[in-house]
Amino acid sequence: MRTSPKNLLVWRQRPTRLRPLPSKPRPQHTFASPAARSLCMRPFWASPSHSVSGDTMLRRPLKPGFKPSASSSNAPSDSEPVRAPCPPPSATIKPQPTRPDAGISEQMWGWMTGVLLTLAVGLASPTAEAAEPDHVRRAVEAVEATYGDQVAPAALYRAALEGIAAELDRATGRPGHAVLNAQERAAVEHWLDGHRNGIAAEFAVVPGQGIVITDVYPDGPAEDAGLEVGDLVVALDDHPFTGLPSELILGIAGTSRSPQVVLDIRRPEGLRRLLVSRGPWRLDTARSFQHHGITVVKLPFFGPGSAQALTEALSNHPSGSPLVVDLRTNEGGRLGAMLEVASLFVEADQPITLVDPGTGRLQTHRARAGIALPSMGAITVLVDRDTAGTAEAFAAALRHERGAVLVGTPTAGHAGIPRWIALEDSLSLQMVDQHLLDPAGTSWASTGLVPDILSQSVSHTMPVQAGQLPPDIQLDVAVQVTERAHKGAGQP
Repeated sequence: MRTSPKNLLVWRQRPTRLRPLPSKPRPQHTFASPAARSLCMRPFWASPSHSVSGDTMLRRPLKPGFKPSASSSNAPSDSEPVRAPCPPPSATIKPQPTRPDAGISEQMWGWMTGVLLTLAVGLASPTAEAAEPDHVRRAVEAVEATYGDQVAPAALYRAALEGIAAELDRATGRPGHAVLNAQERAAVEHWLDGHRNGIAAEFAVVPGQGIVITDVYPDGPAEDAGLEVGDLVVALDDHPFTGLPSELILGIAGTSRSPQVVLDIRRPEGLRRLLVSRGPWRLDTARSFQHHGITVVKLPFFGPGSAQALTEALSNHPSGSPLVVDLRTNEGGRLGAMLEVASLFVEADQPITLVDPGTGRLQTHRARAGIALPSMGAITVLVDRDTAGTAEAFAAALRHERGAVLVGTPTAGHAGIPRWIALEDSLSLQMVDQHLLDPAGTSWASTGLVPDILSQSVSHTMPVQAGQLPPDIQLDVAVQVTERAHKGAGQP
């Protein structure tokens, strides 16, 4: 149901920018999940300056792209980020020299040469000569002598650090090294707390017809404007969708940059025009609904309050009943939040995930006692290519400890846990030297988790009527698998 044309620009949920998407096919479709399919589910999450790309942080570094964030401590906590975005170029403040008339100060030289020696030389070759930083200093002095005030020394400093980050990506094979300033780091924390900017709605693309709204997030701009589930959007900003293939519809949506979106929608009672203003909203961390008699819980994010939200969402779930956990487009979040949610399913003191700090001694994070949900029946977990980071760890834990069946397509393969080194001039260098493993000690880095049942989306056109929602084929498969597993376990 979804293909990924080359050079397609689409929106996504996280703060970043538009960029061409890879051509690899992708199953689940939201604005947080970048690929075109003939019927593709996407959220209207992005703002004009906060649009998206298909690859997330710990894969190949983006220019610019998402930068995961983590505290230097290995212990999970509310302040421990695991994956997060780097703000868009428009939000970046280029450092300016403290003393433009004096060039680089001796204090800055001390920091620059020390960092360059430690990272560029010391990490790669402990026996390198101590005079190596002088080459960098002479290079910068030559640049200053040639270009004078055209180049700010502080900008050269950051460029040198970014070069180190790129080299560490290449040398270690662990992408995700990055340099962020204070403003960008604050945006990372903001993102990890679930704050987003956009119109807060999900939609499915129906080729030849337009966009069907499949979900509207509470207290968001879309809800305030009167957008409803089932609305068929036939034009956006006076660009009609009728007769267009899915990639062109997504192209129109992805290139829209106006602060207000004009939507022409078709309802059973006729056409209507809505004006929706992009703005800030907060992503909820858990919600539940019934699908063909099976409870489905959607977890789009692991952040503050995720465990409490999930507990409330399943408060009326009968003990011993089957469950589908939808992790499609869940790009991870805070490690501590994921561990709390996993502890609701995994028996106390059993392993949830292992961490390889690169020292050869694995660290084990175990389920916490006293917060488990009532007993569950068969569990099925829906995943896709955008399921990443701690979301992959969560899926692996449920498969290993609860016998959950994974349905969907292979996940993103992002297993890195970054940590931060504070540098001069309010900059931080992100190091990706720790990796998550499943409870058996197996890594999914690069390859991703391979589902037990592969479920691709269909590729043919599915016309819909106004007010009608298109089918979610992957969810239908997950529900059927759950029902069979539940009956196979002897449950009524």
